[in-house]
Amino acid sequence: MRRIGAVALLVVVAALGAADASTTMKMAGANPTDARTALRFYGWKPLDVAFERMVVRAAETPDLLRLIEDAAALPSGSQVTFSGAVESAPFSAKVEKSRSGHAEVKLEGLAFTDPRQMLDLVGNLAARGVTEVRLKGRLGDRRVRLELEEGG
Repeated sequence: MRRIGAVALLVVVAALGAADASTTMKMAGANPTDARTALRFYGWKPLDVAFERMVVRAAETPDLLRLIEDAAALPSGSQVTFSGAVESAPFSAKVEKSRSGHAEVKLEGLAFTDPRQMLDLVGNLAARGVTEVRLKGRLGDRRVRLELEEGG
């Protein structure tokens, strides 16, 4: 058991040494800063991590978006899930990178303050090699749905 910030981090499996070794863990009650610390600490090899019951203030939404972008930059074979609430609105995000390098991001429940914030996220994910993005969220008081696929 390791502690990062005020959050306990339970390392379920940590296989070290092999080139394709990965780390699997769960982290509950994290904020974006704690989660980013964990990604930076363990993110040099494939990572399978679930950040559950995240508590995110509205002012931390840009940090959460950068965290999702950081997860997209992890090595092939990684899978990162985020779930929790921004203020009281539930959200979830999943970043999957196959061993072959195919990267997919699914986002649900995120609220964007303006179109640029949403398009910047999608552009930054594409710059990190993401080939599919599926987003269901809100832009101001309107529902938005966005699906992008490479070559589609």
